Amino acid sequence: MKKIALAKTLLLALLLLAVVGHQPINLATGQNPLDITIKLDGSIDPAGAPIQRDGNSYILTSDAGGIQVYRSNILLDGNRHALSSTLAATNVANVTIRNFIVTVSNSMDNILLDNCSNITIANNTISRSSAVGSTSLGIDVWGGTSNVITGNIIIDNVNGISLESTTSNNRISSNDIIGNYRGLWIYGSQNNVIYNNNFVNNTIQVFVGGSTPGTSVVNTFDFDAKGNYWSNYNGTDNNHDGIGDTPYIIDDVNRDNYPLMKPVVIPEFPSLAFPLLSLIASMLAMVCWNKRNRKISRFRED
Repeated sequence: MKKIALAKTLLLALLLLAVVGHQPINLATGQNPLDITIKLDGSIDPAGAPIQRDGNSYILTSDAGGIQVYRSNILLDGNRHALSSTLAATNVANVTIRNFIVTVSNSMDNILLDNCSNITIANNTISRSSAVGSTSLGIDVWGGTSNVITGNIIIDNVNGISLESTTSNNRISSNDIIGNYRGLWIYGSQNNVIYNNNFVNNTIQVFVGGSTPGTSVVNTFDFDAKGNYWSNYNGTDNNHDGIGDTPYIIDDVNRDNYPLMKPVVIPEFPSLAFPLLSLIASMLAMVCWNKRNRKISRFRED
């Protein structure tokens, strides 16, 4: 039991490092952050917005409010700057959204895809504002098809990721989905593939519901004999292959057939290795120190 408790402590420490390892949010003070629109013709409004355009690439140059995207076939790079309002893409295709820190200040979506297709959302940090009453959604996919959500840290939202309004054929992989009320909310959407993610300490890890109350829809929670890591999975791994011996059951028609026994290491964050090793060394030193003190106490009592 002591070994299990220590392992859980190390896991939580790793996830905390994954969050704090990102550049901290640094919103401008004394003024309202600017909202930015990328128009259908590719122009930027307002003209002096903190975003640099190079052809079809748009790179944020400082923190901002929110961003509205109406242009397809572009790269939108946050450059690790922060947004305090929604980043929304509407009726567009072939857009990459990456490297943002998004923390909305009220009950809104952090990132919203509204009837979009072939969008990649990658390497973003998405969390709920600390404001009282904030009930934000992490990534909300509303309609559309064939989007990719990968390499993100999504923490402390009402829904970490939402798939709604019959969106289909989306791939969700290699994300840290931590401490949300619902890690993943799927409503009336099917044929989505979810694998190689860390679902950790979400109150409800996954909810899947059909558009008719009391029904469900079929989605896939593993790929190429690899599923997801679930912090509440209680199965065994008797052959020590890193895959649980029994499926992780979501509902009658959805299950992860290959649940992972250890958290996935997200490749986008290799800088965590050194601080993690330092943390482990410190914890081991504390364990040894406690054992030594207990031995000394018993010796004195004798």
